[in-house]
Amino acid sequence: MKVNGAKIKEIREGRGWSKEFLADKAGITRQAVESWEAGNVNTFTTLGKVAQALGVPEQELIEV
Repeated sequence: MKVNGAKIKEIREGRGWSKEFLADKAGITRQAVESWEAGNVNTFTTLGKVAQALGVPEQELIEV
C-alpha cells in the first residue's frame, strides 16, 4: 500500500489551498504535508486526518 502524494497535491491545489492551510485543517505540520505529497510516508496514522480534511475517502489517497 502506498499513498498517492500526487493525488493529495492535486486535490489540495484544485481547492486553492496552501500546504499550510491543509496542515492546519488536518492538525499536522506543513512539513508533513510536503512529505505526504512527495510520497515519503512512514506511517499511515494521519491518513485519516488528511482524507477528512480534504473531504475524500482514505481509499482515494492510496495507490492501487
